[in-house]
Amino acid sequence: MATRRILIIAPEFPPSATVGAKRPSKLAARCGEFGWQPAVVTMAEGDYEITDPSSVTDAIAAVPTHRVPCGSVWIHSERWRQAKPGLPRLWAGAKRWFALKTQRFLPTDKYWPWPKRAAKLAAKLVRRQDIDLIWATSPPLSGPDLAWRIFKRTGVPFVVDYRDVVSQPADGDVPKHVRKFLNRQELILADAAGITTVAPYQIDALKRSHPQVAQTPARLVTNWFEAADAEPGAYPPIEFDWPTVFHAGKLYGGTRRLDGLFEGMGLLRDAMGDPGRRPRFLHLDPEGVNPGLKAIVDEKGLADVVDLQPAASETEFRRHCRGAAVLLLVVGHTQGAFEHARTIPGKLYEYFAACRPILVIGPDDCEAGKMVTDAHRGLAVADDDPQAIAGALTTLMADDAGDRFDLSVEAVSRYEAAGVISQMCSFFDEIVGAG
Repeated sequence: MATRRILIIAPEFPPSATVGAKRPSKLAARCGEFGWQPAVVTMAEGDYEITDPSSVTDAIAAVPTHRVPCGSVWIHSERWRQAKPGLPRLWAGAKRWFALKTQRFLPTDKYWPWPKRAAKLAAKLVRRQDIDLIWATSPPLSGPDLAWRIFKRTGVPFVVDYRDVVSQPADGDVPKHVRKFLNRQELILADAAGITTVAPYQIDALKRSHPQVAQTPARLVTNWFEAADAEPGAYPPIEFDWPTVFHAGKLYGGTRRLDGLFEGMGLLRDAMGDPGRRPRFLHLDPEGVNPGLKAIVDEKGLADVVDLQPAASETEFRRHCRGAAVLLLVVGHTQGAFEHARTIPGKLYEYFAACRPILVIGPDDCEAGKMVTDAHRGLAVADDDPQAIAGALTTLMADDAGDRFDLSVEAVSRYEAAGVISQMCSFFDEIVGAG
């Protein structure tokens, strides 16, 4: 079979360390094995919020990558606290104030005007390299917006990929800026040749806002992990001095309810008088030590069982996962047009590869919780029940946890990269074959 060419639109791409860089980079690294030669259009490295050089593997470095500066005050102003004290910080703070006041008026999101700036270069690239298909992952909507602009210039079909979905809420109450977002999304989806999603509910959620997508070819393609990452010895585990409940990534209140977690840790501490046996909760945050979380820890007097630290590299993250007694996943609650409960965080697949017990806390209809329990990899409990959280952690950290739960790679083999990427590329073949 002749090799086809795909252009991957990814505002975030290694060395970006944000979650939005994970799925496109993993696709770019492996799709060549299934007949699709990749190229990437992304932002300039200086535009990324956080970076991790270890995320640029040999496979990623070999992918032709074209970088266009975003030119977005809405992104760059987020770092205003890093400016030098005095006038520079005051000026940076003023720009941040402007960005916060105006972001809701943007055609897409905070990445604007990146899709407009990148459209000309990307269209030339598509023509020069005879690109067969464009694939753009969302959020942010700026990725699909750029793919749509390229399609308008070249006629090359594009697929919109959804990791998270903004959709019409059941009560129909949509704020003006969300309605504007949905209108833009509708324009883009009207011309899309296909849709890929990471969670089962997402197609129905899109149909609720955009009935026309019922006629658009769609495929559920979950995220995935690499089999090599799950091999014993791939990442030597961190040796903790006490049983550790581990979480990495942004951990914020609002849609995610955290009081039950911290109160559950307090219950465990009180139940285990010996300090050497007390489990500790370790959280690594990409934003450093989160002041909001620190305030909760101080308020509840949990400094002796909760550690808040800055993020580590991807390699160190995986070592932490393998050394932890329990891996924690916190899922948010759906809020208006923003689906959270049935979203599947990408981190879950890295947890699967670590072959350690998992605790999911969140709402009752949490899709990630169902995946973990169906695979017998761990437990899922309500996030507002400290007793249940403490009990689940005790069960998962027990000496017989390896017998009670299936910690093998085979239990989660359906999420291994080769099989999942094969499904994705097969869908691409169908889209291009259909003309």
